[in-house]
Amino acid sequence: MKNHIYDKSYEVCSCHHVSLGEIIFSIQKKGATSIKDIKKFTDAGTSCKSCVNSSSDFGEVKKNIYLDDILKKINKD
Repeated sequence: MKNHIYDKSYEVCSCHHVSLGEIIFSIQKKGATSIKDIKKFTDAGTSCKSCVNSSSDFGEVKKNIYLDDILKKINKD
């Protein structure tokens, strides 16, 4: 994750229009501890999977933030 502060409305998963805030909520309030949990609670990362991590991002323009980055950051804090 780049050293930026993202608004909670920042769209992490463009396939299912899942925001950073929804992902954080799934981790902090619903107890998601893995990418599989985040997928279950939000549907993020269940279609093209390019939002899961940088190695799965096949787009010409890479995303700024990925599900695995968010999960690691929240669990670290």
